[in-house]
Amino acid sequence: MSAATLLALLPRCPLRALVGLPCPTCGASRAVAALLAGHPGAALAYNPGVLLGGAGFLVFLGRGLWQEWRTGSFPAGPPRDARARRRLALRAVVLVAANWTWVLWHESTLGAP
Repeated sequence: MSAATLLALLPRCPLRALVGLPCPTCGASRAVAALLAGHPGAALAYNPGVLLGGAGFLVFLGRGLWQEWRTGSFPAGPPRDARARRRLALRAVVLVAANWTWVLWHESTLGAP
């Protein structure tokens, strides 16, 4: 099955259908298809969160595997103290907001995909 056929089968964005604005993940399917086709620049343009989030995940996984190899324990789960959890949540909110800003700007500049 080709990437174009797969993208045609995916449902449309419910937020866009309701209010006419793209959601923070709009373009993610097209970004993944572009990555699989070997076009990282196009993937970055569609939705930078997919490419950057995937790279961050690979760094996290590699670091965890390295730590497991060295110490025998995979990194712990989320932080236990409230201050560290708030900082982690704030970072996540800022990253999602930055990605959504990009998606909104990209659409307003280039038009709806």
